[in-house]
Amino acid sequence: MAVETYELDEVQEETVEECAEARALIDELGLDGQKPKTGADSKKQRLPYRLMTPEERAVFKTLCPAEARLADYDAGPIPLRVLQIAAHAKPLFDELYVWHPVGHDKDPVLVGCNGPSYCNDRFILARWGGELDEWPALLKRAARLHTEFWWAVTVRLIATIGSFWPGGEGSLTNGRRC
Repeated sequence: MAVETYELDEVQEETVEECAEARALIDELGLDGQKPKTGADSKKQRLPYRLMTPEERAVFKTLCPAEARLADYDAGPIPLRVLQIAAHAKPLFDELYVWHPVGHDKDPVLVGCNGPSYCNDRFILARWGGELDEWPALLKRAARLHTEFWWAVTVRLIATIGSFWPGGEGSLTNGRRC
């Protein structure tokens, strides 16, 4: 099984002293954007995982619309490396989630979240599957799914509106069926 992890090496390898020095310098320089993004004051460790970009979030939510708390995930086995990442990340986050496709375990994504469940700060921790596609293939697949979804919505909407239009269903398309 292929596993891809998203640790930030420069933070992952910090010793306790380096982490303390980094926090002191961040405070001294007033770098609010570099302060640890955590939900509780007791979690003052810098996070060794990165925030998802808006593009990644949109792609992964399109490909993996189902979401389960890690503790409740039962769509398939979790590889050992992902379990190790989860064990390391658990004290750093308020909650860990697995995003996965509906009905099966193909290429799930492990996500960390701090704050309320509706927050936008989602950290990508790992993903796994039989064969992991590269980003361009993921982007293309998500775009295709998104296009198919909105095309189906548009066709249903045209049919619904057409049924209320004088002349009955399909008159909006000048006799052509969508």
